[in-house]
Amino acid sequence: MKKTKGIVFLFSMLVVTALACNLPSATPTPPVDVDATLTSLALTQAGQNPPAGLPTLSQATQTITMTSTITPTLLPSVPMVSVSVNTNCRTGPAIEYDYLTALLVGEKAEVVGKYTTVSPTYWIIKKGSVTCWLWGQYATVEGNTSILPEMIPPPSPTPPPTATSTATPTATPTTPSVTGDLHIIEIIMKTNFEVAVRVGTNPTGTLSGNFQYTVKSNGSQVQQGVCPVPTGSNLCSTGHIVAGVETIQVEIDSNYSITESNEGNNTLTVSCDKFGFTCN
Repeated sequence: MKKTKGIVFLFSMLVVTALACNLPSATPTPPVDVDATLTSLALTQAGQNPPAGLPTLSQATQTITMTSTITPTLLPSVPMVSVSVNTNCRTGPAIEYDYLTALLVGEKAEVVGKYTTVSPTYWIIKKGSVTCWLWGQYATVEGNTSILPEMIPPPSPTPPPTATSTATPTATPTTPSVTGDLHIIEIIMKTNFEVAVRVGTNPTGTLSGNFQYTVKSNGSQVQQGVCPVPTGSNLCSTGHIVAGVETIQVEIDSNYSITESNEGNNTLTVSCDKFGFTCN
């Protein structure tokens, strides 16, 4: 009986040993502790070391690579023009053509043609109901300009005839025909040593009115007065008294109030000597 129990015990141990040899030797991976992972992330962002055994930020996150998509800029299907400086738009490619409108800074207009035989290019644009030629110096065109037709300038406008001013002739004052002449015949010294001038007219009676006289002694004016124009000849006392030897000059019609045929014989200069009682 004891022998039988020993055999049974030995057989049982063999079975247990065999079963233990057939079990897997690898230790199963424990499940990820979500709370511990979040705690590790928070500690990593705060600059602290997570407790031992918790996964690190690099283990818990994945790198996501973003690929940017570049969208190409599409050119407008219809060429459009803008300007950096307000630019006139005319009936043709030059300033002699008539002004129609202007393209202002901030505005855009459709381009319907081009004129490239000059530099800078002229663009034929449509602004509202107006089609005109825009100088390209300050223009920027967006769009495919190769599809635009090459335009031919219209004939240059004929400049208006220059008005020729007709000078109105200035009327020349008509000088009446004068035949009379007032002139000095002589200068004398009267008995009281007063200077007197004899004046005549030629022809006799052709002049009338009063004339002004001026007397100078040794170059300085000493007297001025008025005497009547004589019919033939007359002596005009000047009022100047000679004090010694003086150079006397008398001018008649010194203000040119008498119109006469000869103005060159209205002045006479003599030397008057009181002591010799002469003027010559």
